[in-house]
Amino acid sequence: MTASLDTLESSVESGQFHVLPQTRYGSAEYDDLPPATDEEQAFAHQNWSEERLWVYRSLGRTGSSQRSLAAFAACGGNLWLAMRGDEPVLLANACHSRHCRHCANKKREALILAVAARLKEARDRCRFVTLTLRCQPVPLADQLDRLLESFRRLRQRQWWKSRVTGGCMFVELKLGENSGKWHVHLHCLVEGKFLEQRELGEEWHKVTGDSYVVDVRAIAADDKIASYVAKYATKPLHPNVIRSETHLDECIVAVRSRRLVNCFGCWKGLDVDDPEPGGKPKSIGRVDYLFETAAAGDADAIRWAEVLLRKWPTLTRYFTFACPVESS
Repeated sequence: MTASLDTLESSVESGQFHVLPQTRYGSAEYDDLPPATDEEQAFAHQNWSEERLWVYRSLGRTGSSQRSLAAFAACGGNLWLAMRGDEPVLLANACHSRHCRHCANKKREALILAVAARLKEARDRCRFVTLTLRCQPVPLADQLDRLLESFRRLRQRQWWKSRVTGGCMFVELKLGENSGKWHVHLHCLVEGKFLEQRELGEEWHKVTGDSYVVDVRAIAADDKIASYVAKYATKPLHPNVIRSETHLDECIVAVRSRRLVNCFGCWKGLDVDDPEPGGKPKSIGRVDYLFETAAAGDADAIRWAEVLLRKWPTLTRYFTFACPVESS
C-alpha cells in the first residue's frame, strides 16, 4: 500500500475508461485487497486503461492466480494522503506486477535512487555496456535463457574477472517491427577497469557462438545514466506486443518468475527494490474521508483538502467528492 501516484499526474487518457472487476478475500475489515473504486482506478490508471485491460486478460489466460488477478485489479485503490518529509504524497494499494505501469513507475523511482547512489561513489570506475544476441526465430523464453546463460559464462571468463569487479544488469526485450522476431539485450552498469570494445565483442562471441555486437560507453552524468538504465527494468510493453494476444501471452509467460534486474560482484546487495525510496511516509488519512470531513466543516480536513487540490487538481475529474473547499 505504498505505491506513489505522483508520477501519474501528467495526462488523461481519452475515450472510454475500462474498469477491472473486483474480488474480495476474507472479511471487509481485514481484507488485504480492498476493492478499488471506479474513481480510484480511473485516477491511478488514467494513462493506460485499455492496455491495462489487455494485460489483465492475458494474465488470466496464462494461468495467474485469482489472488494475483484481484491484486492487479485493486491496484490504485485505498487512496491515502501522506507526508514524506515536507512533501505530500499519495499512497495506494500496489499489485507489484512487473506488467503494471503504475507499479513500474514506483520501481523505477527506487531503481534510480539506488543506482544513482552507487554511481556517486564509483562513477570514474563505471561504464555502460550493452550486449546483444543475434536475432533468431526462436521462442522468447529460449532467447532469455540463452542471454542470461551467456552472461553468466562471460562473467566466469578470466578476461572479464580481471577487469570487472561488479555491476548491475537490466534485460530489455522488444519485438521487431518488420521481422516479428524477438530481440533481447542486456544493458549493464559495470565497475572496474577500462573495457576495450573490440575485445569485449570477441569474448561475447566466444560464449554465444554467433553474437559479437556490443557497446561500451563512459558515464557522462550520474542522474541521466541512472534514469536511462532504470527504464529498461520498468519499461512498458511495446504497443506491438501488447496489441497482439499471442505475443503478449508469450511475453508474460517467458518473464514469469525471472529476474530482469540483477546485481553481481561488489554491487551485490544493492537495494534496487527499496519499497520506500526517500524515506517512509507518515499517513494523514484516506482521501475520500478527508474530503467528506472537509465538506462537513472540519478545519484540519479543510487544510488537507486544499493541499490535495493544489498538488493534484485532476482529483476533481475522477472523484465526485473532490470539489474545491473554501477555507473558513
